[in-house]
Amino acid sequence: MRTLPFSAITVTLLVVGLIAGAGSADAQYFGQNKVQYEQFDFEVMRTEHLDIYFYPAERAAVDQAAQMAEGWRTKLSEVLRHQLTGRQPIVLYAAQPHFGQTNVVQGLIGEGVGGVTEFLKRRMAMPFAGSLRETNHVLGHEMVHAFQYDMGGQGALRLPLWFVEGMAEYLSLGAEDPQTAMWMRDAARQDGPLPGFEDLNDPRLFPYRYGHAAWAYLAGRFGDEVVASLYFRASRNGDVIGAIEAEAGMDIATLSEAWHASIRERYAGTATSSTPAGRALVGADDSDARINVAPSVSPDGRWLVFLSERGQFSIDLYLADATTGRVVRKLTETTTSPHFESLQFITSAGAWDASSQRFAFLGISRGRPVLTIIDATGRTTDEHPLDEVDDAWHPTWSPDGRSIAFSGMVGGLSDLYLYELESRTLTALTDGPFAELQPVWSPSGDSIAFITDRFSTDLATQRYGDYQPARIDVRSRDITALPTVGRGKHINPQWNRSGDGLFVIAEPDGIANIYAIDLAASRVTRITDVATGVAGITALSPAMSYAPGADTLVYSVYADGGYTIRAIERPSSGAETTRTATSDGREAARLPGAARTGGLVAETLAREVEPLATAPVVEPYSPDLSLDLFGATGGVGVGGGGGLSRSGAFASGGLSMLFSDVLGRHTVGAVALANGELRDIGGLVTYLNSTSRWNWGAVGQAVPYVTGAFTRTTAEIDGRPVIVDQEQRFRQFEMAAAGLAQYPFSRALRFEVQGGVRRLGFSREIRSQVFDRATGQYLGDDRQDLDAPEALNLIESTAALVYDQTVFGPTSPIVGQRYRMEVAPTFGALSITNVTVDYRRYLAPIRPLTLAVRAMHLGRYGRDSSDTRLSPLFLGFPTLMRGYELGSFERSECPAAADDCPVFDQLVGSRSLIGNLELRFPLLGLLSREYRYGPLPIEGFAFADTGVAWTADLDPSFAGGNRNFVSSVGGGIRVNAFGYAVVSLTAARPLDRPGRGWVFGFQLAPGF
Repeated sequence: MRTLPFSAITVTLLVVGLIAGAGSADAQYFGQNKVQYEQFDFEVMRTEHLDIYFYPAERAAVDQAAQMAEGWRTKLSEVLRHQLTGRQPIVLYAAQPHFGQTNVVQGLIGEGVGGVTEFLKRRMAMPFAGSLRETNHVLGHEMVHAFQYDMGGQGALRLPLWFVEGMAEYLSLGAEDPQTAMWMRDAARQDGPLPGFEDLNDPRLFPYRYGHAAWAYLAGRFGDEVVASLYFRASRNGDVIGAIEAEAGMDIATLSEAWHASIRERYAGTATSSTPAGRALVGADDSDARINVAPSVSPDGRWLVFLSERGQFSIDLYLADATTGRVVRKLTETTTSPHFESLQFITSAGAWDASSQRFAFLGISRGRPVLTIIDATGRTTDEHPLDEVDDAWHPTWSPDGRSIAFSGMVGGLSDLYLYELESRTLTALTDGPFAELQPVWSPSGDSIAFITDRFSTDLATQRYGDYQPARIDVRSRDITALPTVGRGKHINPQWNRSGDGLFVIAEPDGIANIYAIDLAASRVTRITDVATGVAGITALSPAMSYAPGADTLVYSVYADGGYTIRAIERPSSGAETTRTATSDGREAARLPGAARTGGLVAETLAREVEPLATAPVVEPYSPDLSLDLFGATGGVGVGGGGGLSRSGAFASGGLSMLFSDVLGRHTVGAVALANGELRDIGGLVTYLNSTSRWNWGAVGQAVPYVTGAFTRTTAEIDGRPVIVDQEQRFRQFEMAAAGLAQYPFSRALRFEVQGGVRRLGFSREIRSQVFDRATGQYLGDDRQDLDAPEALNLIESTAALVYDQTVFGPTSPIVGQRYRMEVAPTFGALSITNVTVDYRRYLAPIRPLTLAVRAMHLGRYGRDSSDTRLSPLFLGFPTLMRGYELGSFERSECPAAADDCPVFDQLVGSRSLIGNLELRFPLLGLLSREYRYGPLPIEGFAFADTGVAWTADLDPSFAGGNRNFVSSVGGGIRVNAFGYAVVSLTAARPLDRPGRGWVFGFQLAPGF
């Protein structure tokens, strides 16, 4: 029998993936890090229905949270007519910086994320908020998500964000909420049409606020019983609009019109109020920034520091002239600098000292709060890590400039703290479970005003009251309540210039405005009368600052879908007073809907929470693994001598499973693979340990790879004409074991290391089957083993330094820089070292343009760097250089009589150097000069690529050799058509191939 010649190309194709990427193939090439700055010794508190995971430092707060969670479970069971199956896991963290380190969910946790509920294990994970009142709200919100997953199963994952988040807001807050009502009043007073139910998927509409209002209307009109029935109906097929129409008994357009009419009717009086008091400073005519918040004016009235998104990539501190509003400079750069992980832009504002020379603000750096002091130029003059507290907000200077007071969090509870700058000592001014927030030092220096719920909250029944102003004597620590405006919150106190009164933001009628409180006379005067609200990003965000030297009040107001900053001169004299406060009810805070007489949701929210029926049991945490995911594909079969298959038993497909513990610290993955006969069954097992800052793991695999070729010939056997079918099979069986680890220095920088052993075994065989040429009768078969390459035994290792501080747009990175420097030696049957140096920089010279630059070296070094078993490096991949793809070469470019093709050969080698320059821009953002991509993100780009490939024997031109650079120019578009995959279409002109025209390419990947 004739045998097919063996070709080394087969080995080349199988080994190239092994050698070319040695260590990086199993690691994340780029990407920012979730850093485990601290190790938390978790325990488990088991109540009647809940498993609460916590660490001892937060035990006092967890006792309150356990009662909250059991109360929410009872209330939601009644409203939704559903009992949660099994026990509900809840993972609690003492503060937001701790929560940012969680492994319960993958990926980075944004500053605005108050909690998450994941689908696989239905785990709720969240930090304690600044007050137990806010914690109670977030806990109720996340508990609704747990019910949604339990009730809807995988159908819950098909529902739009506004539907699920709005439902959670409605069931945890009810139909009276000044924050959502503020958004609806603002929408009602704008010129454009109000969004209907079918428009709520628009990403420009904040799903929490609009979803809350939509659910409040539906429940108000059709009764709270509609919540459960509507959710059940929608989760069955994901058709929310159809479910609403079925429950309402009318088409969605008619229902939307009725909703719009109720909004306009409810806010007819308030939505048309006069222009906000004072003059506009920042944001009124600035289309680049919709968020301008947390104003802090210097005591002399000269400077204004505020937080803004005017850079479009992040929230940063800006310095402006407080008289004109002209922005002088940017004080922080969180986009390209990894120093600050958070500027606390939601919960905090900075503060000036009495001399108007120093500015203090609180941020998060390397997982801990840090007090930073800068001057008006933005130069950091001092930095004070606050390791004794878990989180910190809202600093205030003592009049003598020696101390800073702030609101801090320890163990899940907030208190007031005093920090001595010279001695760097920290002292707690309060100690208790009540909220102690937003301190401001009195002009005399003997007391501090702040807000608290200690006078309105009953912890035993968990009836959380309004925030009220109070004063603490710095020496005696005595706390006294201060006069209030009426019902509702009182936040952001500011002393007037004489020190005998306060300005506060209050909402006695449901609209947040500024009021002046005369402490001696207990008299209240209204300063502003805005239609929407004096507000920051959340209901508790600071939004006001006062300059006693200039008698100027600066505040942020929400209007026209954004936040602007305004200034009022002489508020102490009453010149800007519009009217005194009245007790006209809180109708403005009630969301539109049919007239209510309470309702089931309102009744359950108002109900007192009963103490726990049984005392909870606390146990040590045990990292038991449970199944997260399971997948299976493929089939098995058996063939015999006379059947259709004469290859024996075979199998194809695979099984995959993923296991983890509740805290996500231990992850085990297992894959069973089959491709061919039963003897070709293989598998892969991985383990990842994330309990500490060193993330480490191991992988073991036994994987078969089978390739083949088939021929059919005719012959004669004993004079009988026959057909001979021959199948050549080449089998590679790879066995490997490796360990890997990475250490993140910060969110941007990490070190990776990996090492292991690998064995590649090879076998080759010929299988022949003989058939009668006339009748097709099967006559017999034969199997013959052939010579095969010797096994390769390899020792592999990788070390890499990876940096990534970029902002990624919908199609490609926009600003920042990233690099990867990697060395990957391989020893044994092959001695080779792979080197990768990949540096990328993204500049934004003129909005909305991005100039992207990349310089990359890929090289093989060592004894076997040019081994013929290794496929050479090729420059022409579209991820490296455009215009030189494999299919772009024409026959005319290669000499017909030659054995090689110089035009192609110059693109291959064992070492390469590549440079890319790309100008990219959002097509829809060119006219507006903003980074706006639209609902279908489209990016245009123009590029210039260059590169050179060489070997150990053929030097590049810059080293005196004959390997020249090749270059191309061109352009194209990228479209993020699927939300995850980016389609890139290019037209490239190779500059060193004058006879070649434009080369068109296609790539399914984001820009470099």
